[in-house]
Amino acid sequence: MEEKTIGNLIKEYVDASEYNVKEFAQAISVSRANVYDIFNRNTMDIELLARISKVLHHNFFSDVASNMNLANPVNETEKESLRRKSIMQFQDVVPRILKSMNIEAQIFLGLDASITDEMFVPDYLISPYFITLTYGMTFEEKYNVSNSPYFKFKYFSDNKGHNFSIMSNIISHTQSCDLALIYRTEEEWRGLLEFIFSTIKNEYNDVTKNEIKKLQSEI
Repeated sequence: MEEKTIGNLIKEYVDASEYNVKEFAQAISVSRANVYDIFNRNTMDIELLARISKVLHHNFFSDVASNMNLANPVNETEKESLRRKSIMQFQDVVPRILKSMNIEAQIFLGLDASITDEMFVPDYLISPYFITLTYGMTFEEKYNVSNSPYFKFKYFSDNKGHNFSIMSNIISHTQSCDLALIYRTEEEWRGLLEFIFSTIKNEYNDVTKNEIKKLQSEI
């Protein structure tokens, strides 16, 4: 007996929904032919899965996080498997944690990495709190901007091993919380998010207009 795939599961939910194939295709902005392809897939683009979850009112990230065999690409390397597992876990647990903390926020995906390598764009953004996440490393590490005159970083850590930084962009006068998107358990994500939100309330105003003007004059 073949293992059920993420495509099989999506087909089950579509069949049980009010959508026919044509309507479902329109709802997720793909062609009708692509819908049949989706039903046969054993892996799924993260952004597409997010759209499907929204349209069908079901968290497919939770399904994959609890049963990784649902999305198990052939010849996937260990590195690729860890990336998939990390992103699925993040998409599954973080919205649930934020809701339990009574924090209204949305998670936005960045643009495709092949398009944005030179554009300094994070992989994910938790809005409206300007929490940016870059897979496998921090934004600072990915773009090697530690010594850039255009960015200032302030680092935070607690006695439980949670750490993050607040990045100030001197050009745009904006601040964001910089995190690496790595695999964390739900308990680890909760601890980190609680630490972040207990810290950023006061720290986002740390770089004053005068400090920004001073930094700009030094560029």
